[in-house]
Amino acid sequence: MRILDIITRKLSSHHSESPQEPKTSSSQITLTGRFHDDISNEEQGWTTEESNRRLEISTSNEAMNEFPEGGTRAWLVCAAASIILSFTFGMVNSYGVYQSYYESTYPHVSSNTLSIIGSLQSCFTLVFALPSTVAMYYVGTRPLVFVGGFIMCLSYFMLSLQNSVSQVFVIQGLMFGLGSGVAYVHATTVLFQYFDKKKALVQGIQTAVAAVAGVYWPIAARGLIDTVGYRWSNRVIGFIYIPFMLIASVLLKPRLTPPKRKPGQNFLRVNFKVLLDYKFMTINLCWMMYIMALFPGLFYIDLFCQHLMS
Repeated sequence: MRILDIITRKLSSHHSESPQEPKTSSSQITLTGRFHDDISNEEQGWTTEESNRRLEISTSNEAMNEFPEGGTRAWLVCAAASIILSFTFGMVNSYGVYQSYYESTYPHVSSNTLSIIGSLQSCFTLVFALPSTVAMYYVGTRPLVFVGGFIMCLSYFMLSLQNSVSQVFVIQGLMFGLGSGVAYVHATTVLFQYFDKKKALVQGIQTAVAAVAGVYWPIAARGLIDTVGYRWSNRVIGFIYIPFMLIASVLLKPRLTPPKRKPGQNFLRVNFKVLLDYKFMTINLCWMMYIMALFPGLFYIDLFCQHLMS
């Protein structure tokens, strides 16, 4: 019995001396996790601000790789983009009707000089795409589409008041070209935020709509000029621009916010090194040759048909 008592006391003393695992509270776990995160950031030389910035970039990259490929919002954006192209390039392609009218109204001005008005429209539509893209980083897409639509609408109301060829150059050539260039470029950039695999399809849809606009705008302009006269025809076109450009500016909602300016990046956020890429410059050269061949036919086809009929 004495031996049994000694063994029992030994076991009891050993059990009392064994260490117990301390209980850890949830607050201690949270603090420990944050402590380890801070140590990880410090080991990599990151500040808290730098860590948050990298997290934002990672989240933005994940969003950029996730395309809806459809849905109500995406197809409404496609509709808005088609409206913008039909009211920008679609109207530029319709200058042939005005070329015929100006040649009969201003016979003392050469045909080549009058065609420069339409050339200015197409030129500024493309040239102002770059500053409009730069402005998009700072003010957003919708305000630029609204401003571009307002300038185009105002140009047609002003065109109904013109009294000389020089005024036509400024109003229809420069002013409309400015508004068209400010608005049109965002139709494609915002649309491609919603589609990746169907990118070719939606690009074809909006291009087809713009091409159809190059058919119905000349018919409408010619019918209005013959019916209500030159001045009121431009006013009617200006009134048509108001609801459609408002609808386009509302529906063209970007899916992604413009990225923040990176350290060391120029104010324009333009990578000028791409101009040294011979493949890129070859594509630009081919595009320039295509444009040079496209617009002369569009500008003179109405006048050519009138000569055939007479």
